[in-house]
Amino acid sequence: NRHLDYFHKLKKIFGNCATIATNNKFVILKAVKQGRRR
Repeated sequence: NRHLDYFHKLKKIFGNCATIATNNKFVILKAVKQGRRR
């Protein structure tokens, strides 16, 4: 749901966030937690 403003919350938690798709009612976001690599 577009009105919930998940983009900023996900960016704060995961350090990144990208919009995959959007329409008038919904938005699809992708967030990947960036951690240490072995």
